[in-house]
Parts: sequence; structure tokens; C-alpha cells
Amino acid sequence: MLKAPLFFKHFGARMPRSSPLTRPSNLFITRSFLSINDTQDEIPSPLIDLKNQAQSKRLCDENGFRRPDTHWSFVISASATYDQAPSTRTVNFQRISPEGIEFVSKNKSDSIFDHNRPVSFLYTEGKYKPGHKVVQWRGDGICQKIDLEEVLEYVPEYSISEIIASCRARKEIDNTSDRMSIQGLQSKFTEIVQETRADFVNSNISPEELKSCIQAWRFVPENLEKMMGGPDEIMWERWEFSREEGSSNWREPRQLMPY
Repeated sequence: MLKAPLFFKHFGARMPRSSPLTRPSNLFITRSFLSINDTQDEIPSPLIDLKNQAQSKRLCDENGFRRPDTHWSFVISASATYDQAPSTRTVNFQRISPEGIEFVSKNKSDSIFDHNRPVSFLYTEGKYKPGHKVVQWRGDGICQKIDLEEVLEYVPEYSISEIIASCRARKEIDNTSDRMSIQGLQSKFTEIVQETRADFVNSNISPEELKSCIQAWRFVPENLEKMMGGPDEIMWERWEFSREEGSSNWREPRQLMPY
């Protein structure tokens, strides 16, 4: 018997927990909350539901990779130290995988995502207005470095060009003793971006330069929370998902009070 109460929602009614789960021949079962391995003895993964939600909005493909020219972003926050305010950034989804949520950033010698620092995650989709619903995901976990080649094909050209142009501009500024005005810096950076875009189109950016400028990350959530609702709803629907300690498996989700 499946342990997750969320799965029963796709049948239109909640089944008694003591009843065996059978598959009627004339019933189509939504797979939103099936486990990653599609087995009935594991707790469903919320990452699969998040991926399916994005796929239904045509933000990603069936494998969780972002679609071309799609605006699909989330907020991530981390602190370099425990006595500093967190650094909060909006970054683009590149993929939602069974392991986590993948994105890219400028490569730095000491990133705030390094050293298993705790990070927070926030993603909102929809509109809070009559006739619509909002779905909000929030959570916490850590970030892990992954090979850039895993997601590079899906990173927009403009993101790659601007990150590399930023690295090139920093090197030029560091290697010159001339003082430049703000207008001069903007003009110079525009020139570098245009040159970088031309290099990208002509395949004149080496793999070494790509990897030195861009780092791919995977946000691995330990806890996630999903909240759904809108003005037409009586109350928000709110669920909490947590991994078993020291494991990649998820505990049975819990339904929480809306606030």
C-alpha cells in the first residue's frame, strides 16, 4: 500500500489506510506523486511533483530540462557565515532531477554555495487572483557541485556569454592601471559582451574557459514545503516533505495548518 496520502487525491476520494490499493481498469492514475523508481514501497518524491508541475506549464521537458527561451527561475539564499545576512539571488532552473534542482552561476574561488553551507529555496508559480491559483515551494538543504556538461546544452546562450564576458572584463580591469569612468566601464563591458557573443556563435570559446567561468550546482533539498491556494479557495493546502536523516529517501508527507 502506498504510504503517501497525497496519492489518494488523484482518485477523487481518500481511500481508507487499511484498504489495499488496486488499479481499476478504467481509471487513469496521475503519476505526479509516484516515487522516483515508480515502486509502491517508497515514499513519493516531491521533486517529481515539482517537475510535473513545471512540465504542465511547458517550462521543462519530460526529463526536467528547461525548454529553450523559457523564463523559469527561483530564489536561493545562503550566508557566508552564521553572523552575516544571507546573500539572496534569483537564478534560472536548468533541470529538476531526481537528485535535486540544478542551476549555474559564475565560478568563484569561494562561493557562498560551497562547503555544504545551508541554503534556502523559494519558487512561486501562478497568480493570486480570482479564477487562478498560486503554488509556492520553499525549502532548505545544501548545494553540490556538478559537471557543467550535465546542463550546458540547456543554458541560454545569453547567460553563457554574459558570465564569460564578466570574467573577461574582470581580468582586463585587474590588469590595467588606468582609471575609468562609469560610462567608460559600461562602454567597455558592452564591447566585451558583443565580442564574447560573437566568439560563442563562432565556437571560439574553449571548454577550459567555459569551466573556469561557469559552475554548475545542484540544490539538494532536505526539507520542502508545498502550499497551494487562491482567492476562490476556502483555505490554503499545505504539505511538508522531509528526507529521512542520513538518507536520500523521503518520509511520509505531513499536511500542515495553512499559516
